Amino acid sequence: GVKNLTSLQRRIEREYGKPIQELLREMYVEKGMTMREIAEVLDVNIRTIQRWSKECGIQARKMMWV
Repeated sequence: GVKNLTSLQRRIEREYGKPIQELLREMYVEKGMTMREIAEVLDVNIRTIQRWSKECGIQARKMMWV
């Protein structure tokens, strides 16, 4: 997981009552939310979510163009 949490990550963990890694996995993997949706819900930049996901070992889905 994330070793040195930022103050932003700590705030989100307090707010949601679970580790950031677990929260991201739940939102992205289990609920199927996009990184953009997660960024909006958590009120952070999408690049932040992308970086956190990578740090947490969460594999990004491939973009599907229809």
